[in-house]
Amino acid sequence: MNSHRRRRPLPAPSTPAGPPLLPLPTPWARERIDAGRAAGPLPDYGSAEWQALAGDDPRKLAAALVAAEVHRYEAATLAERLAAELAELRYAAAVAELEDDVERGARAAMAREARLDEHARRIANAGAAQLLGRRPTVERLAELRGEPERAERARWHARRIAAVPPLPELMRRRPA
Repeated sequence: MNSHRRRRPLPAPSTPAGPPLLPLPTPWARERIDAGRAAGPLPDYGSAEWQALAGDDPRKLAAALVAAEVHRYEAATLAERLAAELAELRYAAAVAELEDDVERGARAAMAREARLDEHARRIANAGAAQLLGRRPTVERLAELRGEPERAERARWHARRIAAVPPLPELMRRRPA
């Protein structure tokens, strides 16, 4: 994301308090599940143990009803679970985008810092030249700073000043 664009707020990650409560079975299914449990432990629907039960065994119908109720629960909560998963994926994508922005910003800041360090080094070198008696011209300082317009203006002023004769010569030209 570019820094000139407005940032979108991060979506809040889904934080469900837990799975939704299992919807209650219908009274008809509840009666048959209770009757099957009274007859003994319920095998898993479709297992070899379940298939070995007689067709009129209440445990066989109860195991099938438990599987049907679980399916009903899964179907009822599928949209909510998928929406929560999608929200988490969107949140992770937004965090990754922000991390990329931070990394790009850090690289840009380091590049700016390097340019400023180079500028400071050039100015320091110009100051050292001045201390040694080799004072840089305005033109040279503008070139060191990377300001071509100012350098050209300084050259123009230097040419203009060079065209003016020195002061003693001007004094001699004055009529007495």
